[in-house]
Amino acid sequence: MWVPVFRWNQSMEDAEPDLCSPVVLPLGKTAAFALPVLERLIYKPRQAAVTRVLVLVPTRELGIQVHSVTKQLAQFCSITTCLAVGGLDVKSQEAALRAAPDILIATPGRLIDHLHNCPSFHLSSIEVLILDEADRWA
Repeated sequence: MWVPVFRWNQSMEDAEPDLCSPVVLPLGKTAAFALPVLERLIYKPRQAAVTRVLVLVPTRELGIQVHSVTKQLAQFCSITTCLAVGGLDVKSQEAALRAAPDILIATPGRLIDHLHNCPSFHLSSIEVLILDEADRWA
């Protein structure tokens, strides 16, 4: 992903990028969708213990990364997150899902697994669906 880089100028209204640079840190791309979601959850508190945001990621590694960044961004508020990806303990994931986290970050395979095997977990309360790296899913 390439982002424009601007040199500070008193008159930024006609500014054009000085150069474009690749985004090296994952924080920027994840924060681009996580911060508006966190703002929504903070200013529209939940009425019941339900999962309201689902972030689907194509790989376990990306899920771990997105979960880590989201937890960092939400560390000073009461927003809870859960990671459901392959390679991690299924029982601990089921316990976390029963607690109805505000945000669930999951791979499609593990999400389907939990929908079939965790009777208390469902998607009926999801308000926001995010498909991270959707261009790479095909």
